[in-house]
Amino acid sequence: MLIHYIDIAKRNFVIAVSSLSKTKTETNNPKGIAHTIEYLKKHKVALVVTESTGGLEIPAAKAIRRAGIAVIIANPRQTHQFAQSQSLTKTDAKDAKMPAFFAQMKAQKEDWQTMPYHPPTEAEEVLEALVNRRNQSADMRTAEKNRLHQVHETQVGSVKQLIAHFDRLIDELDKQIDDHTHTHFDGKAQVAEQIKGIGSITTATLMAMLPELRRLSHKRIAGLAGIAPHPRESGETKFKSRCFGGRSAVRKALYMATVAATRFEPLIRDFHQRPLSEGKPYKVAVTACMRKLLETFAKFLSLTTTEIPTQVFGCFRPKYRLILPKHPLNPPRTPDNQASGLPFRRQRAHLACWRLSTGSNTSPSDGFAHSL
Repeated sequence: MLIHYIDIAKRNFVIAVSSLSKTKTETNNPKGIAHTIEYLKKHKVALVVTESTGGLEIPAAKAIRRAGIAVIIANPRQTHQFAQSQSLTKTDAKDAKMPAFFAQMKAQKEDWQTMPYHPPTEAEEVLEALVNRRNQSADMRTAEKNRLHQVHETQVGSVKQLIAHFDRLIDELDKQIDDHTHTHFDGKAQVAEQIKGIGSITTATLMAMLPELRRLSHKRIAGLAGIAPHPRESGETKFKSRCFGGRSAVRKALYMATVAATRFEPLIRDFHQRPLSEGKPYKVAVTACMRKLLETFAKFLSLTTTEIPTQVFGCFRPKYRLILPKHPLNPPRTPDNQASGLPFRRQRAHLACWRLSTGSNTSPSDGFAHSL
């Protein structure tokens, strides 16, 4: 299988073939992209690998994929580390030639068929543009609000006017996003918004920033969102698993939705008590709930508007029932958090599990209930 690697820049890009020693340079414009597609078809290329370059790679990737050639957009951190392991020379030709071998290595993986880039539909492109613009406006409004406390008194009015302008702009974008999600996508947004904690903005963010939701496994999706803990072990040394990387916009929207769901969605609220009752930190429990909420959201997208969403929740509930004890828990012995060395969150989790196991809505002691 013949593989090409394309090193894309703002003005031009360099094409390298794994089996050839020469490279080819084209201008990064529609005419250059058309010449590139002719060149790829001439050499009967089956796979093209490029790296993420701040969105500059998207026009070429879309055109090549729509021409029937598979495209993989690689993580630049991985290609950079691979190039460092090969040669210290730094030129455009080397930058394109060296990762061509990286593309060969990618093609040898068993699951490489799940990696190719899928161009979004027109509705998905519009939704992504709306969500990106809303995030940009929200960031600028936050910057102005932070600046309001330290700006000179003569400029306070100007800052407030700008904040008010961003408020109006964000409200308009919210209406456009809501109308767009409910007009397109076959009613998927209405079904997903039945989850308590999931609103129109969270739905739009997940649908626009995670188009792979219905194509990849839940583990792969969690890695793309940056909520999958990566273990670090070497011999007998074991470090704490940490979450890093991923798409920050998705993670931010999902975190705020999870905080609301842990209070109002019964599935997530019950699931949230499990790690807390085991003494796990709050952020560990919230991250686990984020994965569960994302998994539930993906299942809701697979439903039609005529199906009953409670079937999705029913497939999760037995998992939580297994963690409840066979016999009722003993009620908490200490009335408040000052008389115990345990964190106060664990006392609250203990009380919640005690209520679930006994089926009682009352508190075991007036003092403990008062301290909540």
